[in-house]
Amino acid sequence: MKIRIVAGTFLGMMGLLCASLVFAQASNASRVGVINMQTAILESVEGKKAADTLKTKYDAKAAELEKKKKEIEDLTAELKRQEKNLSEEAQTQKSKLIDAKQKELTRAGEDAGNEFKQLQDETINTIGNKILRVIQSYAAEQNFSLVIDSSSAQGGVLYFSPTTDITTEIVRRFDAQSSSASAPKPAAPATPKK
Repeated sequence: MKIRIVAGTFLGMMGLLCASLVFAQASNASRVGVINMQTAILESVEGKKAADTLKTKYDAKAAELEKKKKEIEDLTAELKRQEKNLSEEAQTQKSKLIDAKQKELTRAGEDAGNEFKQLQDETINTIGNKILRVIQSYAAEQNFSLVIDSSSAQGGVLYFSPTTDITTEIVRRFDAQSSSASAPKPAAPATPKK
């Protein structure tokens, strides 16, 4: 009888031990999160402000380039209109002027494109690094062992469950963190005069 009680107790304890091991393994199971970094950057408040700033700069440069293009078109039309009345030397000078302005426009367009690309990359990297810190904090808090960026075609993410997508939560946290960091600090209360 004592052996049965001891054996039963032993088996019961083994069952509890096995159950606790399974539970411990389940709680240590790897969690994977997926984020679309491109969406996170573009949908954040800071990302939207940066996009507006870049668009304003781009539009101003595009207007400047369009003005130069119009000037070349006007000079070309003028040359065609006056072609019969101009000497060969005058035509050559005007053609050289048009060519020089065309080269200037091409260089200005390439420079503007490179400058815009550089500003865009810097902006994306700056915001991306800030969001990365939020992701790291969130992943540690939520016990994620891996977070994958689904916005990169080279990332190789072929499928993920929508429940693993943390993009919205990261944007919410980043915006909250950004707004609290940029919010004006309350002024110190005035001290009464004596």
